[in-house]
Amino acid sequence: MTDDQILFLALAALVSLGAFAVGLRFRRMAASPWPERSLADTHRFGLMMMIAGPLLLIFMLAGVFGGWLDVQR
Repeated sequence: MTDDQILFLALAALVSLGAFAVGLRFRRMAASPWPERSLADTHRFGLMMMIAGPLLLIFMLAGVFGGWLDVQR
């Protein structure tokens, strides 16, 4: 793997962890009273972010692997 690919994977991992952490935070906020948003909206957004984080990492890994396969040909 090239240095650019390693840097890209590290960035993808950080973004994925950040999205997952935001999702966890919103899930916790759903447990406490929050007047601006309804409980269902907060819970749904938290769940969506917890799913989006790992999916983002999977798609970025697939892109890096596809690029690596192109270079090998």
